[in-house]
Amino acid sequence: MKRDVNDIPVTFGTKGNRITIRELMTALGEEVPERFKFVADEPHRLAVRPQHVKPGDICLIIRAAEDAGFRGFTSKEQYDIAAEKGAFVIVMSKENVRKAKVKETTLPIISVPKLRGKVFKFLWKLRECQKGTVVTITGSIGKTTTKDFCRCMAENQFKTYASFGNSNTIHSLSRHLFEERDSDYEVFIQETGAGYPGSIRFASRIMRPNVFIITNVLNHHMQAYGNFDRLFKDKVSGDEFMDDNGTVIVNFDDKNLRKHKFIHQVKSFGIENEKVDYRGTNIRENDGKLMFDVFEKETNTTTPIAIEIYGKHNVYNALAAFALGRVLGLTYEQIQENFSKYKTRGIRQMLVNIGGVNIDMDCYNVAEESIMSMLKIGEDFKLEEGGRKIAVIGGENKLGADLHERSRAFGQKLANVKFDEFVFCGRDDDTDDLVLKRFGDALDISKGFSEKCDTPYRYLKTIDELTDYLRDNVKRGDLVMLKGIYLLDFPISVDRVFGTSFSYRLSNHRGPESKRRTTGYRYEVIEELGEAAVTRSAVKNGKVIIPSELDEIPVYRVNDEAFKGWKTIKSLVVKDGAKNIGREAFSGCPALKTVKLPKSIMVIEDSAFENCASLTDLTLSEGLNHIGEKAFANCGELTSVRIPESIGMIGSDAFEGDDKLTLICKRGSFAHEYAEENQIKYELYD
Repeated sequence: MKRDVNDIPVTFGTKGNRITIRELMTALGEEVPERFKFVADEPHRLAVRPQHVKPGDICLIIRAAEDAGFRGFTSKEQYDIAAEKGAFVIVMSKENVRKAKVKETTLPIISVPKLRGKVFKFLWKLRECQKGTVVTITGSIGKTTTKDFCRCMAENQFKTYASFGNSNTIHSLSRHLFEERDSDYEVFIQETGAGYPGSIRFASRIMRPNVFIITNVLNHHMQAYGNFDRLFKDKVSGDEFMDDNGTVIVNFDDKNLRKHKFIHQVKSFGIENEKVDYRGTNIRENDGKLMFDVFEKETNTTTPIAIEIYGKHNVYNALAAFALGRVLGLTYEQIQENFSKYKTRGIRQMLVNIGGVNIDMDCYNVAEESIMSMLKIGEDFKLEEGGRKIAVIGGENKLGADLHERSRAFGQKLANVKFDEFVFCGRDDDTDDLVLKRFGDALDISKGFSEKCDTPYRYLKTIDELTDYLRDNVKRGDLVMLKGIYLLDFPISVDRVFGTSFSYRLSNHRGPESKRRTTGYRYEVIEELGEAAVTRSAVKNGKVIIPSELDEIPVYRVNDEAFKGWKTIKSLVVKDGAKNIGREAFSGCPALKTVKLPKSIMVIEDSAFENCASLTDLTLSEGLNHIGEKAFANCGELTSVRIPESIGMIGSDAFEGDDKLTLICKRGSFAHEYAEENQIKYELYD
C-alpha cells in the first residue's frame, strides 16, 4: 500500500460537525492567524460547500474552478455564496485567492498555501478514526443501488455507516469522514464517483479501503475524461491503495475489468461468465420481487435469494453485496435474511401504484444501459385492459464531444421498444452545448426516435409542460416510467399531479437552508416545488392544526414521522391545501381521537396513523386517491369510515387489526372491491 503522507497529530475536543479554528488550522499544519486568536477556540459548524453554509459556519473550500480539471464555482463565486449565507470565516487556497483576485468584503478569509494537499492530510487523519472495515464502491452504473444493498447486507450484524443517496463527491466524502469521526463503526461504506479526472484516485488515497467494489466501467463521463483509457485507469485506482489483505469485488461480465490485472485478492461476480466466484442463475421476477440463485464456486453452494426490487439488471448489484457478505463472514442464512429486509430509498427504482396509476420513478443519474433496463421491465409489466405504457425520458449527460451523435443513435435504438407513447423532456431548441452536456440532449434522442419509429411521441421543453401532460393524459391503469437526471425535476412534476412525495426524498434539493421556523411550527421548503413540509407543530389544548401556508409558502405535506409517538395530541385538523400525509407522520399517537382531512389531501402514505389506539373519528374527503400500507392499522376503536369514491388504491393491511371497523363505500368502487377481497365489513351507498 502506498503511504506518502506524513502523520499530523490532531485531537478534537469538539464533536459531530463542529470544530474550532485552532483545531482546523492544526489539522492543516498551520498556525492560527494573529487576528483570529481571540476566537480560535469557539466551536463552529464546518461546511465544505458554500451552498450548505449556515450562519456562523466555518466554510472550507477544497477546490475551485481555478484548479486544473475542476468544473465548478470560481473562488470568487464561492466566497460570495458563503458570505451571502452568513459564514463566520472562509478558508481558501492562497493560490486561488490570488488567481481569482478575491478580496475581503463582509467575510474574513484565512488563506492557506497549498491547501488541497493539506486538506488531503487532514482527511487522511480522519480516515484513521475508522477502525472497522472500510468499503468503497464505484462504477459507471449501479453503484448507488449496490451501496444500498451493501448497507442492508451489513447493518443487521454490524454497526454500519453508509453514505446517503448518491453522495459520492470529494465534498461528500470529506463531510462524512468529519461528522462520523467519533463513531465506532464496524463497517463504513462510501460510494465514490468519477466527477473529474483523478477524483476516484484522490478518494481512494484517502479512504484506503479494505474492500473495493467495482460494478462496471462504461463509456460515460467522456465530457470530463476525454477518453476511455483515462476513465478506466481512474475507476480501478482503488486497488492501489488497499492494505495487503484487501479484497476487490469486481464484475467479470465486464470484459475490460476481467482483463485487468488487479494487485489484491479478487472476488469476481457475474451472470454470463461461468468461472466467476459468485454467479447469478435462475433469474426471475414475480409480484414485485426479484428472485435468483447465487452459486458460490469455492464451496460449490447454491443460495436462493429474493429481494423486493424489480429489474433483472439488479442481480449484478446484489451479487456484489452477496460477495461482501461472505467477505464479512456472514452465513448464507444471514445473507438471505438481510436481502429480505431491503427497501428502496429516495427516488431510485421505485415502482409504486399511486391511486391506481403505476409510477416508476428512477431519477438520479441516467445512462443508455439503465434506460434500456427500465424499459425492458416496462415491456414485461402486465397491465389491466385499457392501460397504456408511457415512457418519459430525459437525455443522457456527460457524453462529451459525441453528445449529439450518440443521443440520436440512442433514439433510433428506442424504436424497437414496445410502449404506447414516448415523451422526451429536455431544453429549448437553441440551448447551448454546455447546458446540454449537463442535462443531456433529449431533443436529439427524439429526432433519432422519429427517424425509425411510428410510435406516438412528443418533445417537451419544460417541467410545466410535463406537468400538464401528466395531468391531462395519464389515467388509472396506466404505467408511467420516468428516467432522467435529477436536475430535470421530474419528481416535482409527478408530485404536483399525483400528490406524491418523490421530490422530498431527493436529497440534492435539501440543503440546511431549507429548514425553517415560524411561530409554533418547523418546516422544510423545496424551492423548485415552491411549497413546504411541516416537521413540527405546537400542540394547543391537545390540538394540532396544519395550516394552508407558512410564511406565505403553501403547505404541501406533513413530513415523515413528524409527530410519531407524540402522546399529547388528541385531535388533528389539516386545512385545505396540503396534498400529502407522510409515512408514519402520526403513528403511535395514543391519545389521538379525531382526524379531519380536507379535499386537497390526495395521498396518505404508509403507516401514517398506525397504532393510534384511541382514534374514533376519521374524516376522509373526496379527492383522496391513495391510502398506503398499514395507514390505519391497529386503530382498534375505529367503528365506521366513509371511503371517498375517488380512492384508486388502498395498500395491504391498511386497516389491519381494526376489528370493530365498517367501511362505508360506494357500490362498485375500488373501496367496495377492496373490502370484499380483504373480508372487511362494509356498507354500500349509491
